[in-house]
Amino acid sequence: MGAGDTADTRYVFRMAAAEDAAGIIELQERLGREEDFLLVTPLDPVTGALLLMASLGPSEPPGASRVIVAEGDGEIVGLVLCRDHQHPSLSGMVHLALCVDRDHRRRGVGTSLLRRVLEWARENGVRRLQLAVFAANHAALATYRKAGFEIEGTLRDAAVIGETAHDLHILARLVVRRHPGVSSQTIPEAP
Repeated sequence: MGAGDTADTRYVFRMAAAEDAAGIIELQERLGREEDFLLVTPLDPVTGALLLMASLGPSEPPGASRVIVAEGDGEIVGLVLCRDHQHPSLSGMVHLALCVDRDHRRRGVGTSLLRRVLEWARENGVRRLQLAVFAANHAALATYRKAGFEIEGTLRDAAVIGETAHDLHILARLVVRRHPGVSSQTIPEAP
């Protein structure tokens, strides 16, 4: 195992199931209260749970929105939400939202979640993964760059926390490249 694989021995990484909804909501609510550089929308106990449930369990059609979780000591300690775009012209483009519990950071959990996302993306013909991250969140930026994501642009003063406006970087990674009239081509993995 490489240095980025250390989390694999202490955590279980898997597709979320319906019974994970309460643990996912608890993690998101806790992070929403604790974190400055994480945009978490509190989930309404009824409609938020129903929306979340639509992303849990078997994926129909294959490639639809998914949640991958990291479980440690019997609780959800990290997750990545993979949301596909419904419009046909954006087919194959998936937006990611990744979060890891503060007590489980710098242990390879985020890197391992991204590895699972890339595996899932390749298996489901996803063409492009993208996400937004605070420009000042250097640890997250380093993790995404290590996984092959590149900054494609910056949204100036896009998020306001308290009285301060913050820039957001838009990052993306191509998974399968498609050209008109040419069959799909898999993009090599990042080192």
